[in-house]
Amino acid sequence: MRPHLVSMLIAVTALSTLAPRSAEAQAQGAASATQRRQSASDAYDRGTSEYLQGNYEKAAEWFETADRLVPAAPALIQAIRAHQKAGNTLRAATLTLRLRSLYPSDRAAAQLARPILRKASKTYARVNVSCTYCTVELDGKEQDYPAFYVEAKHVHRVRALFERGAQEQKVSGEAGETIEVRFEEPSAASHVANSLGETPDTKESTLAESTSTAPAEAVESKPRSRSRKLAPWVAWTGIAITGGLLAFTIWSGVDTLSGVDRYEAMPTPESLQDGEAKERRTNIGIAITSVVGATTLGIALFATDWRGENKKGHVRASVRGAPGGGAAVVEGRF
Repeated sequence: MRPHLVSMLIAVTALSTLAPRSAEAQAQGAASATQRRQSASDAYDRGTSEYLQGNYEKAAEWFETADRLVPAAPALIQAIRAHQKAGNTLRAATLTLRLRSLYPSDRAAAQLARPILRKASKTYARVNVSCTYCTVELDGKEQDYPAFYVEAKHVHRVRALFERGAQEQKVSGEAGETIEVRFEEPSAASHVANSLGETPDTKESTLAESTSTAPAEAVESKPRSRSRKLAPWVAWTGIAITGGLLAFTIWSGVDTLSGVDRYEAMPTPESLQDGEAKERRTNIGIAITSVVGATTLGIALFATDWRGENKKGHVRASVRGAPGGGAAVVEGRF
């Protein structure tokens, strides 16, 4: 086996072991269930203290933090009450939608929810978002629940973030109106095309144009070769890209774990949100690095001319998406 191929296999092997090791490191660094319950209890106590002192906005933040750590009706109820005291009726109404959905049989939750939702239906427009495995944002702010209220007669940006990309819609409604918004995850084809700065239609039309304008005589006089492959620089470029992504993902994982001890020592809403954002960044990095690494390995093993047999041919590689996955396409012009 050639030395450069051995180096490539070592690089890709390191990539394949990154995901399980990162998962193991996150599992070891994450707080246990007991620690999360204790952190939630501490956050709830801080919220209660702020509430009794009249600091209702701060109290609402602590109660919401407690609910994120360990979802519970009492924490959510107290967050709603604190927001009402602070005059944040829009946020209170949105949390009430979540409360009613999660705890439909809780008597205290039902008593609190009825008057709030009745008033909200006369003041705000309601948005119901439908999507699978996505994160929902409203005007750039992540939402904990896919149903929420918005200011009536205002234009709002609703965005769904998927592993393969994002979809966005602008919504506006009258008071009392319910707006249904549905998002579909971008296809593999559109995701790859967007990453390359072009659409699938553009790629197909370009390929069709180049094929249709080729003289028939030229095609007949120069038959297709059976063994045309890519130049080695294509594989080395893939290795370089994979290495950069691997370095970024490792850095992101270390950065994510570094904040665990600080959060356990002093849990705050800000540090919790920051930690969740870093964790999402790391997971996305792992996914992208794995895909690029696997593609690079396939090109290196099956589509690269390591012996220099195709010096006269001009070969171009591309990646195309297809429903449920993607494919590496090798095209030649001789």
